Amino acid sequence: MKDTGATIDEFNTRNIAYVDVFNRLCTIFRFIPISQHDRNITFYKLSSSEVPLARALSVNVDQKHFALSKENEDERRNGFLKELIERKQQFEIEQQRLREEQERIRAEEERVKQEEEKQRARLRARELEWQKQRQKAKELEDEEIEREMQERMRRAALRPIEIHPDGWDQRSKRPNRYGNYTYQQSPPVSSYTKTEDSVDKKKKEKVRDILLSQPIKGELYIDGDKRAWRIIILKWINENQSSDSLVVSLDKVIGHMKSSGISFNQKNDKLVKYPIKEFLEFYRKTIKAELKKKIELTIQE
Repeated sequence: MKDTGATIDEFNTRNIAYVDVFNRLCTIFRFIPISQHDRNITFYKLSSSEVPLARALSVNVDQKHFALSKENEDERRNGFLKELIERKQQFEIEQQRLREEQERIRAEEERVKQEEEKQRARLRARELEWQKQRQKAKELEDEEIEREMQERMRRAALRPIEIHPDGWDQRSKRPNRYGNYTYQQSPPVSSYTKTEDSVDKKKKEKVRDILLSQPIKGELYIDGDKRAWRIIILKWINENQSSDSLVVSLDKVIGHMKSSGISFNQKNDKLVKYPIKEFLEFYRKTIKAELKKKIELTIQE
């Protein structure tokens, strides 16, 4: 009673007696009521017993009520209290275990959340660094292309009027062949020319971005970043294209790619030729569509 804080009135034992007149028996149920709603009673059963009717009941003085003879009442109550205390303790243990498990789950969820946030931060930093490197590589490549274009313009300005451009490309092999020719001078660059150069540069940048970003069938056969191997092929084209014609030996291009650090995940180079041919055809179509320049492309297996 002390452990539960209950009083003796709160656990007052009640009785229900079922009388069998013919057999002179009385079946007695002893119980403790827990709750009552209308005529329905929720109770805790203490005991049940059958006793002769003469022993079970006695009539009091005023003849109004029956009083049941007491039978191990204290023992039954103490047993009920012991079971109640044990259930209360078990309930508290279960509640404590549940709180600890919920706390552990919350701590684990918080740890996972923090780890995911750190991972996202690392990915954002890595993506930002990759974009910076990509932008830097693009700027360096643009500068290199610009220098090559400037060098071509310089050599073109020195070309004698009587010499075809294809023949003038061999000047480095025969330096004294054109010593007696007159040379055309480049006219002063006007603001209109500068505007044209700016427009051409934007068009070339657009073409370059298209060539480096458009998906190519079979490019999974080539390892690494898709921009890397495309840039190497574009440099090779820039070095080997003659006027409006381009003759490509796939074996030479593959060898050049390998010497430039590009690797393939196929043992047979025949499979690698497929995406390279696709890219060359895409290059020809893009140049024609964007720069209005027709290139005669010949691919040698």
